[in-house]
Amino acid sequence: MDVEKVQMLEVKGIDSNQAATVSVVNMLGEVLMDVMVKREPGSFVVNNATLKINKIKKNDLVNGKPIDQVKSDLNNLLKDKLVVVVAGENDFRSLGGMRMSEFNTLELQQVYFRSKLKSHLNECACQADEICNCYVTEPLSLRDMYFYHFREDIQRGAHTSLADATSTIRVFREGYVPLKLSANESPLKVGFTEVGMFDNAVNLKRLEKNGERFCKTEDKFVKGCTCDACK
Repeated sequence: MDVEKVQMLEVKGIDSNQAATVSVVNMLGEVLMDVMVKREPGSFVVNNATLKINKIKKNDLVNGKPIDQVKSDLNNLLKDKLVVVVAGENDFRSLGGMRMSEFNTLELQQVYFRSKLKSHLNECACQADEICNCYVTEPLSLRDMYFYHFREDIQRGAHTSLADATSTIRVFREGYVPLKLSANESPLKVGFTEVGMFDNAVNLKRLEKNGERFCKTEDKFVKGCTCDACK
């Protein structure tokens, strides 16, 4: 499941990010739900930055389904199912305050994360009186998970909730499950026995800020590539 959001103008704080489109696919990637949520023109932020992310214009959601109907349909669809999500808490929250804890979910960010040893006082939450040796974790984005398994950079530019839901289930089906089985562990048991499996996973957003992008033609990260694939 994935939700694409818009920032509502009349709402402050984290709750200003509300659902715009909701997509659910099954284990095979077949579409079970792909709907727009009704939002009035002018009720949410639209600018060059948002258009680059989701391409949603001010009138695009006017014919969407009412949020209560979307919530009801989603409740019925997800009941008694395993729901695979990435950053799912925010997705559920954007749907009129739905709670992820009400469903049987597998949050991939609880599995895919980089860990780093912090050896300086006050750098972690343990509040040690002396220098501590605690690990802090950084969850991988869906984009980084997908690249880790398939060496393909998704979410370059605008993307949709359907594309992200499809990518999420592929990571689960072809990445996460085989890793768990190869380690003789149940896919339904969250986490891996081996620590630090994804510490060296590429951070695509960080590289992009440095002007580097993955070139499929060259099969490496380059700056300013002008090949047809990168264009």
